[in-house]
Amino acid sequence: MHEVMGAILAGGQSLRMGHDKAVLPMHDGRSMIEHVADALRAACSNDQIVVVGGAAIQARGWLHIDDQRPSAGPLGGIEAILASGLAREYLVCPCDIPAIASDVLRFALQKREAMATVLRVMGRAHFEPLPARVAALALPVVRRLLDEGERSVWRLMEELPAAIVKIDAVHADALRNVNTPEEFEALQRQTPGRIGNR
Repeated sequence: MHEVMGAILAGGQSLRMGHDKAVLPMHDGRSMIEHVADALRAACSNDQIVVVGGAAIQARGWLHIDDQRPSAGPLGGIEAILASGLAREYLVCPCDIPAIASDVLRFALQKREAMATVLRVMGRAHFEPLPARVAALALPVVRRLLDEGERSVWRLMEELPAAIVKIDAVHADALRNVNTPEEFEALQRQTPGRIGNR
């Protein structure tokens, strides 16, 4: 069993994008989710990645698990990951931050004595709820929040509580979500070398 396994949340409906954003091709031919998967593999030092949700992803032959509560958003996806029994800890990343890099993800592998680790960009008041390292032992807290009707990953990280690692503002773009065609086009206009560095 891997000590830390990379996990990708791909269960969203991509309503603002208009079609499955996870498989959108980037400048180098890799899809958004492939950029995320490659960064996770490098950060976790293993090739095993698990994907939650995402019908288009299942056809690629990747290790895949279904949401236990399909309407529960990212927190429901985290529940499925932690309940899978695949690892003791997971480095969880949404599929829509294709500029993420392994060196940024490695910051989330610090402070592993805590139940989870999240990142906060220096100069910002709040931490980013994802990407995050989450221990399988956090599953009871996740389930309790979902049973109470909570859908916020932010609330989970406060409840655990997650350890916070500060990162330099130069890494802020690596955490940017891409949810709309306009955001995708803006990302594509960036210097290719700045996207998906490993």
